[in-house]
Formats: sequence, structure tokens, C-alpha cells
Amino acid sequence: MSIAAWLMALGWFDEPAIPQNPRPPAMPPKPVPAIGLREPKIVQMPSPNCHAGGPGRKIELVVLHCTEGSYDGSIRWLRDGDRPNRTSAHYVVAKDGRVAQLVQDQDVAWHAGFGTWRGRGNINTRSIGIEIENKNDGKDPYPAIQLETVMWLTARTCKANGLKSDDVVGHAQVDPERKTDPRLFPWSPFLASLKQHLEVA
Repeated sequence: MSIAAWLMALGWFDEPAIPQNPRPPAMPPKPVPAIGLREPKIVQMPSPNCHAGGPGRKIELVVLHCTEGSYDGSIRWLRDGDRPNRTSAHYVVAKDGRVAQLVQDQDVAWHAGFGTWRGRGNINTRSIGIEIENKNDGKDPYPAIQLETVMWLTARTCKANGLKSDDVVGHAQVDPERKTDPRLFPWSPFLASLKQHLEVA
């Protein structure tokens, strides 16, 4: 079951939250049988705000963030190598389902440097960061097509690294004194659906 169908079944959406003018993909996405979702087209837009992970990099977490700005504006910000306090993320997901990859999975993106989880710091060195286009004001919704794309990225990362649904957290969970994102995110249905996808052989 897709995340969109799961959310609909639980009454999260009265109607499918589809953007009015979504940008059509360049070509139809192909099925991904191992996950049961449809693979998005990922555009490579490298950011200098990262460092090499090295052969010993072990991914233990997926951290979800909100951009608090537009998709295009956030990508510009996360790729700006001249500003102070530079940050980045591995992926940015637009409301219409578009995806940009700014940092390769094997490298370290600078997305949660002050966080801790399960008594350990160094979140950046052991995680994948996914930025979701959202105002993070507690009112801005997450369209179904966006959630399905976040689900695909999350499930793929978990499968590739032997992670469980418990290993997917929000920025606010690893840095609760400084961060609140992703506000209004449908955690319960999302993680329940993710668990189902991860159980697919």
C-alpha cells in the first residue's frame, strides 16, 4: 500500500492532496518491486557543504527536516558555500514530488550537527538527511505525492543499510531544544506504512 493510500484509509486526507499544477516527470517512473513504491526522478545538484564519509561510514539514522522555505530557494541556500554556518542535506523533496540530491549517500551532509540520539552525538556522520519542502508552521500540509516520495527515499535508505522504522526520526527529536521540524508530519501512519514496506522481501 502506498503512503497516499495509507493516509487516505486513516482519514488523514479528505481528498488526495495533489498540487494544482505539478511538474510532470520527464518520463514515467518505473516500479520498484522491492519497496512497492514508484521511483522518483532524482536530479543531481551537488552542494559543497559536506565532507567525505570514508570507507568506515555506517548509516544508522534517517533524519527528516522541513525546509521552512521554497524548494528552489532551499536548494540555493543549501548549495551556498560562501555563507556562514553552512548547512546541507542529502535530499530535498518538493511538494510536487520532485527530488534533488545535494550530497551523495556515502558522504556526510551538514544537517544535524548539534543533535544527539540514544545518548550519542555525531548525527551527521551516521545519518542521511532529507529536507521536505514545508513552512514548518504547523499548518502547511504535506501533499500525498510528496509523502510518497519521502517514503520511497526513506525505505530505500533503510533497506540499503539494515535500518528499521525506529531508526527514522525528526530533526526535533535529535535537537529538541533548538528545532521543531517537521511539524504536522503524519508520523504514526508514515512509520506504520514504512514498517510494511520494509517487511517486503
